[in-house]
Amino acid sequence: MNKLLFFCILIVLLPAYIHSQTEPVDTDSDGKKEVSTLSHLLWISTNSSGWSYSYEQTANIDASVTSGWNGGEGFLPIGNSYPYFTGIYDGQGFTISNLTINRSSSYNIGMFGIVSGGTIKNLGLESIYSYGKGTTGALVGYGSDMTVQNCFSTGLVRCEYDKAGGLIGENYYGSCSVTNSYSSATVQGAYAGSNSSYAGGFIGNNNSGSISQCYSTGPVSGKVYTGGFAGANLAGSITNCYSRGSVNGLDASGFVDANRTTLSNCYSTGAVSGTTPAGFVRDNTSTVSNCFWDKTTSGQTSSAAGTGLLTADMKTQSTFLNADWSPEIWNMDSRNDGYPYLDWENPGGSPLPVELVSFSARANGDDIILSWMTATEVDNYGFEIERIFSESGEFDNPTEIWESAGFVGGNGNCNSPRSYSFADKNMKTGFYQYRLKQIDTDGSYEYSSAVLVRFNNIPVRYSLDQNYPNPFNPETVIGFALPERSFISLEIFSVSGEKIAVIASGEYDAGRHKIKADASGLPSGIYMYVLRYGGNTLLSRKMAVVR
Repeated sequence: MNKLLFFCILIVLLPAYIHSQTEPVDTDSDGKKEVSTLSHLLWISTNSSGWSYSYEQTANIDASVTSGWNGGEGFLPIGNSYPYFTGIYDGQGFTISNLTINRSSSYNIGMFGIVSGGTIKNLGLESIYSYGKGTTGALVGYGSDMTVQNCFSTGLVRCEYDKAGGLIGENYYGSCSVTNSYSSATVQGAYAGSNSSYAGGFIGNNNSGSISQCYSTGPVSGKVYTGGFAGANLAGSITNCYSRGSVNGLDASGFVDANRTTLSNCYSTGAVSGTTPAGFVRDNTSTVSNCFWDKTTSGQTSSAAGTGLLTADMKTQSTFLNADWSPEIWNMDSRNDGYPYLDWENPGGSPLPVELVSFSARANGDDIILSWMTATEVDNYGFEIERIFSESGEFDNPTEIWESAGFVGGNGNCNSPRSYSFADKNMKTGFYQYRLKQIDTDGSYEYSSAVLVRFNNIPVRYSLDQNYPNPFNPETVIGFALPERSFISLEIFSVSGEKIAVIASGEYDAGRHKIKADASGLPSGIYMYVLRYGGNTLLSRKMAVVR
């Protein structure tokens, strides 16, 4: 062979030799093939026979050279054609950096093109470039019955037409499950133009399964259906997630642009701009519960669902605890600019105790009012109010058990005084001790000192209260007070004086009582109710029944 021709052929083929593929092997016989080099990844992507295997990554992999592979098209997605990827890939906390996938004429683009029934977990993609014609993500292009856990992506995701997501292009079929993952990648959806772009900071379109405890922070741009977290949530659920990236598009929303199913316990803070922008969700036809967006940072005051708040309220923990957000899932301190973050992001946080400066109790009518104040609070979930009762005022029995009287939510984190109160209602005569069980968001707690209050519920005269509600249908409550043990009757009469019903009769102890009256059989109209005591002595009031 001509030496010059041989040399030219060698120059052309040299990259293939340098980046030759090597099949991963199971060296420790645990049933998982070990991936530690780029040549191992190349073998997986080009050998569909290995798309059902179990893999574990054992080292960080630099994939910078993939930018020159395949005439500039870069890495070929794993599971890019049938039988798809059905195996398990466990990154074990390692990363793959600078991976290039540059295939603007192909669909289902990501490190994994199509995943069907497979699992990807514990893997980070750093500085990825993923560019496809449609259904494009950093980690997965198209998912069906797949599981994704503890994964993340940074870099750039671009899409010519539709369904672009920072981590996943689309969950389309089956029970997809995505948990404890995030993306800070920049997402450019509908780059060339389309009528259905579905661009999201985390996922382009969630059409199946559930996404929980995930977040996105990268900027998102697109045309229609552009959202900070998801372009659309059409047939799945998104819970306990947040988005903080900016959003720009013809139709643009801070979290999800089009929602057709469940969104719960989510929030967004990114700036939103476009032709028809919305603070949290623009197009909603389903259930959105306990979700919020920052009106100040988003620049948007309206949304089809969710609650818009000022930044100060978005950084106040009681906002979210009062909405039943779980302190076992969410944390809140100086991290994440003061906004809530997911517990798995920083599980080793050390909350400080709440500084209690006062605590008192006093009798007020039928109730006992508790009041207390804190100087500062850090990770304060709230206060459980506990009490014990004694008729005599003696509390020396060590077997006495404190019982819960109620709960008041805390203010989370604050450096200024906060005042609290609680009304313990309809108490009986005797002595009460109260204490506060202050609970942190991690479940730890400590008790306050106890306070004592004497309560006398014996009224000084007979009285009959106005029924409540009034007017009513069909039930109302009638209250009365007795200064001593008495034989009473409580009766209902028509305005003409006809007795309709006796709703209470007999001896009652001194104190305050409440009786429920049922008027199911009575027509609309005005009636009298009469309290008789001490022979013929009576008190009466009017009530109205409405139908």
